[in-house]
Amino acid sequence: MKKRTTVIDLINVTSISNSAIFNIGDTQQTNQKFRGIAIQEESAYSTPPKEEDFADYPIFQLEANFMMNEVSVNKEHSHHAPTIRVGQISVIGVSSSSIMQAGNLNSINAEARLKHFRKLKG
Repeated sequence: MKKRTTVIDLINVTSISNSAIFNIGDTQQTNQKFRGIAIQEESAYSTPPKEEDFADYPIFQLEANFMMNEVSVNKEHSHHAPTIRVGQISVIGVSSSSIMQAGNLNSINAEARLKHFRKLKG
């Protein structure tokens, strides 16, 4: 497939975090991985919070089940112009192993795992 050039007049990205990528230009391959533990407590801390360990939660020990590229798809492209022209792109947020890509990307492998729980008084 013939690659095309992307022309963007204005890009506005408000926030990028947690293993996210904002990329302008062509990329052959990207592999992002994010692991996080989010704890919401019912009351304010009277002592410093206990640091959590990823090993305590099975979700972080499991093997990722990625889709395999075993399915063959026949496709045909008809590019009417050698350039993709965009006036403005506005993005609120790019987070947790995601990508905002302006350009060609050949291969992506992204994984995000987040254990989120609440600690209630009891």
